[in-house]
Amino acid sequence: MTHHGSSDGIGRASERLVAVTGGAAALIGALSFLGQATGLPLLPAIPRDAPPIALWASAGLALLGLGAAALALVPRDRAVRRAAALGAGVALAAALLAAVAYLAIPALDPDRLLTGVAGVRWTVRTGFSHPLASPAIGLAAAALLLLAAGRFRDVAGALALVVAVAGLAACLGFFYGSPIALHAGGPIPLAAGVAVTLLGIALLALAGPAAWPLRPMAGDSVRAVLLRGFVPLVVLAVLVTDLATVLLFSRYSGALGSAVNALGSAAVTVLVVSSLARVIGGRIERSEQALRESEERFRLLSDASFAGVAITDGATLVDCNEDLTSLLGYTRAEMLGRPLADFVAPEHAGLVPWHGHAGGGDAGEATPRHEYLMRRKDGTTFRVEAQGRAIPYGGRRVRVTAIRDISERQRVEEALRQAQRMEAVGQLAGGLAHDFNNLLTAVQASGALLEAGLPQDSPLRRDVETIRGAAQRGAELTGKLLAYGRRQPLRLRPVAARSAVQNLVHLARRVVPASVSITLESEADAGAATILADPGALDQILLNCITNARDAMPAGGAVAIALGRVTVDPAHPLPDGWTRPGAFVTIAVTDTGVGMDAETRRRAFEPFFTTKPVGQGTGLGLAIVYGLIRQHDGHVAIESQPGRGTTVRIWLPAAAEEAEPPVAAPDTEVRGGHETILVVEDDEPVRRATVRVLETFGYDVAAAGDGLEALALLQDGRRRPDLILSDIVMPRLGGPQMLARLREAGAAPKTVFTSGYSSPEAPERVGLDPAARVLTKPWTVPELLRAVRGALDG
Repeated sequence: MTHHGSSDGIGRASERLVAVTGGAAALIGALSFLGQATGLPLLPAIPRDAPPIALWASAGLALLGLGAAALALVPRDRAVRRAAALGAGVALAAALLAAVAYLAIPALDPDRLLTGVAGVRWTVRTGFSHPLASPAIGLAAAALLLLAAGRFRDVAGALALVVAVAGLAACLGFFYGSPIALHAGGPIPLAAGVAVTLLGIALLALAGPAAWPLRPMAGDSVRAVLLRGFVPLVVLAVLVTDLATVLLFSRYSGALGSAVNALGSAAVTVLVVSSLARVIGGRIERSEQALRESEERFRLLSDASFAGVAITDGATLVDCNEDLTSLLGYTRAEMLGRPLADFVAPEHAGLVPWHGHAGGGDAGEATPRHEYLMRRKDGTTFRVEAQGRAIPYGGRRVRVTAIRDISERQRVEEALRQAQRMEAVGQLAGGLAHDFNNLLTAVQASGALLEAGLPQDSPLRRDVETIRGAAQRGAELTGKLLAYGRRQPLRLRPVAARSAVQNLVHLARRVVPASVSITLESEADAGAATILADPGALDQILLNCITNARDAMPAGGAVAIALGRVTVDPAHPLPDGWTRPGAFVTIAVTDTGVGMDAETRRRAFEPFFTTKPVGQGTGLGLAIVYGLIRQHDGHVAIESQPGRGTTVRIWLPAAAEEAEPPVAAPDTEVRGGHETILVVEDDEPVRRATVRVLETFGYDVAAAGDGLEALALLQDGRRRPDLILSDIVMPRLGGPQMLARLREAGAAPKTVFTSGYSSPEAPERVGLDPAARVLTKPWTVPELLRAVRGALDG
């Protein structure tokens, strides 16, 4: 058998109580009915001179008791519910007939109707139908009908309470010596009183603790605990003491009995109250202890949460953890009792609207994340991320808000965004320089040819020199753009840091006015430090930093260069979030100039950004510093405030090897020749200028606009070039692809490639043979002739 009592609002203990009390009531009714039907003394009259229970009442008690027990044990079974409802309906009909017979029509008495059934012969006289039995059994039947239907449990519980009280009153009448007798037939049978009491208790338990009158006593509230303790014990105490007084002092005066009754009731009540006070007091103490332990666990968890925790009731701060006090610089006593808005920066007070109703909302309901500025005790502000949740706390609804300092995270994110912007600008700058180099190549070559063809006294030579000078400055500018875009090849080797900086300081004194002093200092372990760097790039980095410092001090000042050594640990990143691990040499260039505000610092490394007047700077100085240092796998940061000068701090990787001695560049003679050269170039001005330069110096030259056109010329067979001078990237077929096809056909001509990029890692040179000769644009005439001659002679 499956028990489902809990689904109907009663537990297993209530199931057992209903089964026992309902079964006992049914047993009394059944024994009374069978005893009268068979003549056997199954349930003798109690007391002897009292009549037995009426036949219809015996049957009704049996049906109702069985129905209540069945509903408790198998509440979900529809057949059981129908059977219980049917039995209750029969009992209710019999009770109504008994009531009508007592009031008006005796012939409708249910027992008379039973004894008048044909073929039935009773061996003993029928029971006595007391007027109290009819309403008691009728109310019990109505309560069982409601419970079987699963509706109006409060009404069913109230009816069951009336039934239980009626039965108990009948039983007490016998104990008090005054059995209830409402007419000449005699008192209500004691067995009927007991059965009605048991039936009422069964129906009360079947209604469950969620129904009245048991609902106020259910749960763990103080009221429920007091009611469960006081009501049964006080009622029992009063009944017992009163009954004992009646039985013991009935032969003495009523005054003595009343006095003894009062003293006994008072004594029992005191004992009951004392016992309940001890139980309830212990329960309250355990609850308070559990509350203290819960609050302590909450505090431990909040202290271990690595975030500030604020507990607000309305707008008032009622509790917080140590992390929040550390963030704000207050003591806990200074913070409690104040509005949380007192610790928010005034300009961001409108961003935290939920602080005003911090205890509102459903339990567990979380507010969206907010970011705003909070203000420390010293007046400084910092950015936080906060999210709150409503919870019950100390008997009231509060809101717990987790507050995290995200200022460091914000700095790191801003540094990452800045690096991404700089990377994008670097790619754009490199691409522009690549295209610009083609134009400069044509200008440089054409200018050189034009100048070579003019007489020495020609007035046009000055104009040509101006053109070539402009082209040279343009080449320098593209070189700076390529350096920023990290597409300028570097030759990294161990360099003595102090020696390199000293040499640069001597050079810088020529470009720095006498009103600006330059000093060099180094830490004890940095004097002999070696860095992995390109010496030329290092000179350019330092010279740009010193020039930038000079421009920030128009009235004069001081530049201090400091060398140091540091080891970067990923667990302890630099202030802007840089975490590349390893040993580094630091070079700090500090000036006493005008300084920078936050916006200028943020944009200082952007190319073409400058605060100087128009015509007084390209805005590439610090941009080149940034690009070259990134090529060295180093880092650069600016520390500055308006009116307090600027420090450009550089981190360059330390080298384990000793510094290499400088290597002098070889001096190569410029020579022409008579060999056949095929020029493959898609840019028509560059192609034309290249052909003219080579022809001028004696070479036999053919030209093609791309790789496909060059293959067509070679397949013609009329010309077998000694050298192919080809651009790498062309629209239809690039230089490397053209060379691959020639090699597949068995030809292996000497080749020189030209490129607008100088870096081997440039996109157009990826996949190219590292041993291939590459001439970088914009080339000069001597550079072109040396590259061609070197390839032919090599």
